[in-house]
Amino acid sequence: MATGGGGTSGIELDAAFNATETCWLERDTDSGFGGAVVIAKLTGGTQLYTDSLPLNGITYYYRAQVRRTGFTTSSYSSTVSATPVILLA
Repeated sequence: MATGGGGTSGIELDAAFNATETCWLERDTDSGFGGAVVIAKLTGGTQLYTDSLPLNGITYYYRAQVRRTGFTTSSYSSTVSATPVILLA
């Protein structure tokens, strides 16, 4: 996972991986990932994923793992975090 940041409709994650692999994205509110959930299984190579669930003011942590049938699963990516903030005019 290369980057994470705020978008207009959620938190955007840029996942870079090969087209022959599946990228599993995990989310947690704990940086230790004690209660992590898989939020997406991306296929087909590098893509931008938008997590639209996050709530205002809560910090979310994300990590990715690449899997390919018949091969060893990769280590987890570096962790990225984001905290959505809604600004009122």
